[in-house]
Amino acid sequence: MKKKNFLPAWLYIWLTALYCELMIYIWNAESSTIGRFLTVLFFAIGEGALLAFIVSLLKPKAARITAVVLAAVMSVFTLAEHFLRDAYQVFMSISTIISGAGGVAEDYFGLIMKLLLRDIWRILLMLIPVGLYAWKGKAGQAGKLMKRHLAITAAGMYL
Repeated sequence: MKKKNFLPAWLYIWLTALYCELMIYIWNAESSTIGRFLTVLFFAIGEGALLAFIVSLLKPKAARITAVVLAAVMSVFTLAEHFLRDAYQVFMSISTIISGAGGVAEDYFGLIMKLLLRDIWRILLMLIPVGLYAWKGKAGQAGKLMKRHLAITAAGMYL
């Protein structure tokens, strides 16, 4: 009897995208409104569907590896976004984060270490799903119909 996949890579990356976006929303929501929440939710669904569609096009083993790498990158960017928001009280674009990372790290090393130590639980919360899937995740294949649904969902959420 063939063992059924615990969680296919395309579904894992979709859930991870949703998880990361909702975590950054929860951690940084000063005033929660239904409109703001729905905006974040629809963005996360679209982002996840796009990444899931890309992963679904790969062979099972490559899909699993790609999903783990993408999830790790999303988790790191989510954490960086939170820490920068916490330190500077403003969200920064990815290009600002990347281009300014060296100078910020040198100038504010003490602040960075304080934030990292204070929020170690957030780091673990973001990296545990990545580690678990890397350890226990199984490669799975999405069918043609699922690939079509993922593509339509990704396109629909960004229109």
